[in-house]
Order: sequence, then structure tokens, then C-alpha cells
Amino acid sequence: MSRSGFRCFSCRSRDALAALPLVESLVGQLGTRATLVTIDGGDHGFHVPKRSGRTDAAVLATMLDALTGWMAITVRPTGDA
Repeated sequence: MSRSGFRCFSCRSRDALAALPLVESLVGQLGTRATLVTIDGGDHGFHVPKRSGRTDAAVLATMLDALTGWMAITVRPTGDA
């Protein structure tokens, strides 16, 4: 697998421990080596309010889809075992 220093960050818009503007700034500083996936309405544990109409399982599925998509284009086998 490639160990090229690429990073995938997730941030939740209601995360009290990782404010979205700070994470956006960090990702911006890393440039093309970083990708940010934002979960609208999510808190630090990826929980969303019931009024959002989404379940925790749906939010996690969205996050996993984003992560697997990121891995598919970023992490490439190198032949190393």
C-alpha cells in the first residue's frame, strides 16, 4: 500500500471537540494531500438530531461510503506484502 502521507478527515458540524472552521483550516493548509468529509448536523460521535430525518446507521453508512471512495482513489497497492 502507498504510504504517501494523504489524509482523510471527517468533521461534524455540531462537534464541540473539533470545530469545523479549525478542521477546514487544517485541511486547507495540507492542500491536495487532505480530504474533508463533513457530516451535517453530526456531533463528535456522529449522532444527528432525530429531526434531521437520518438515523445514526445512515450517517455511518455515508461516512463509510466516503472513506471507501477516498481509499479507492488514494491508496494504491505497491506489491509490498
